[in-house]
Order: sequence, then C-alpha cells, then structure tokens
Amino acid sequence: MLFGSSLDATREARDIDLAVEGLAPQDFFRFYGDLMFAVSKPIDVVDLSGHSKFLDLIRREGIPLYG
Repeated sequence: MLFGSSLDATREARDIDLAVEGLAPQDFFRFYGDLMFAVSKPIDVVDLSGHSKFLDLIRREGIPLYG
C-alpha cells in the first residue's frame, strides 16, 4: 500500500512510503534493499503483519498497489 506524503497530489513527495504484507520475515530486508536501489527517492517500508493504531491508519487511508 502507498501511504504518507505520496498520496498528496498537490505537492511533490520527498520520499515514498510503502506498507507490505505477505512477505516472509527473512525476505523483508532484502526486499527493502532492492527497492532502495531501484527507485530515485528515499523509501520507507512498513510491515503490515502486526496490529497498531499506525498500521490501522495505513490500512484505512493507504492506496493498494499490486506488482
């Protein structure tokens, strides 16, 4: 899911905020590293497998992406 400042179409986002689920824990940092080298902006990746108010907010306001 895309979330954060990238959702605001009125301004250019400083970074890309992504939330992922279904990724095996042992693959998370390799996936994160691959993304860091593949995109031209700083990137933040959040694991959605837990439960918190922050993760609930992402699920509610984020935009699903599929690749």
